Amino acid sequence: MDYGEADRILTLLTREMGRISARAPGARRSQKRFAGRLDRFALVAVRLSGPPHRLTLLEAELEEPFLGLRDRLESSAAAAYVVEVSAALSPEGEAQPRIFGLVLEALAHLAEADGPPSPDLLRAFELKALDAAGLMPALDACAACGGPLAGEGIGFSPAGGGAVCPDHAAADPAASPLSPADVHHLRALARAPLGEPRADVGRAAHRRQASALRTFLDAQLGRRPRSAAFLEQVMET
Repeated sequence: MDYGEADRILTLLTREMGRISARAPGARRSQKRFAGRLDRFALVAVRLSGPPHRLTLLEAELEEPFLGLRDRLESSAAAAYVVEVSAALSPEGEAQPRIFGLVLEALAHLAEADGPPSPDLLRAFELKALDAAGLMPALDACAACGGPLAGEGIGFSPAGGGAVCPDHAAADPAASPLSPADVHHLRALARAPLGEPRADVGRAAHRRQASALRTFLDAQLGRRPRSAAFLEQVMET
């Protein structure tokens, strides 16, 4: 965001310090000092000074611009979602190397894709980001009773901690409906490498899985990511 007459305040997700804020002096006035190196989604090597609560950006060197994210609206919207969720799951000033690595991996997949982002890539990112933050939803057994996730009427409970059996799903009006195949698919996405191709489960299944995971994620964050609505809009067009 803009600060004063010429500066800019940046939010950076770093490998060593987690999410931090830093002032970039003259970033708005000078076309040379940080030209092209402070764009959204770019990977940069930075030099900072000052105490943790008042950091100043001295230098920034561009390492990877992820140019493919600027070619397609869907990719840019997905990248904005990835970055916002990752920042929300990263406490300020606390190193989160798994989340940092996950962001780079997700941005690389999105930049290299030939078409719109894969729903499976987004679901896998959400699951792996939640896991890295210690918030992984239950997928192997009912989050409420530990029983099997079988039969019709399985649900995904934001307050209950993940997938729940039909009995507990029926008792939770906020639980999103899922099928046993949906749970199996989400479990596979959580365990497989990010971006690994999987058999298409169909549009209806993608919708159910997206709704369930995003409702769960919103509950963990305590809010709806601002980029989520725009991503849903462009993915539907």
